Amino acid sequence: MTASVRWRLAGAITVCGATLLPLGGTRWAGLRAERGFAERLARTVASYLALATPSERGSADYNLGLLLIRARALVTLSTTAPRPS
Repeated sequence: MTASVRWRLAGAITVCGATLLPLGGTRWAGLRAERGFAERLARTVASYLALATPSERGSADYNLGLLLIRARALVTLSTTAPRPS
């Protein structure tokens, strides 16, 4: 292998790496943002349920029937609400 072939090979590898680097960075940033969104959403839903769902009378447990109804209402609301553009 001559020196010019090595330089060409090194250049080709560098170009391929420079091409793939933005794709990897974009994917990493997207996954990080998605995880942050999921954590904020879970915190928001937990706060809502803690405020809106009364506990079972005489105990600290939740009324599971009411909790299920409200959870389904949240899912329905999230799928039917218009998305902002």
